[in-house]
Amino acid sequence: MARKGQPQEDTGQLEELRAAGPGEVHYVHADFDSLAIVCTLASEISKITDRVDVLINNTGRPGAPRRRLSHDGNEATLQTNYLAPCCSPNVSPRCSLHPAAE
Repeated sequence: MARKGQPQEDTGQLEELRAAGPGEVHYVHADFDSLAIVCTLASEISKITDRVDVLINNTGRPGAPRRRLSHDGNEATLQTNYLAPCCSPNVSPRCSLHPAAE
């Protein structure tokens, strides 16, 4: 997931993951500076699948030299590094992040 600007899908890395095994690999973009966008993330994932075995969250923001608030009014580093990742897998009850019992 890219954090800012346009989605940064690295097709080389995705193709490498896709070639590694029989599973499916999907890239979904979300800007963690907005919790509303994080909520749409679960909706986008649930359109693709009803089960997620592995979720790679490649986000992080170093502490800024000056305090900055996100669009939601939270301190931006806290929201990007903690609030949004904690929220994202829990917003959609339709999408289980745990494999179903076999």
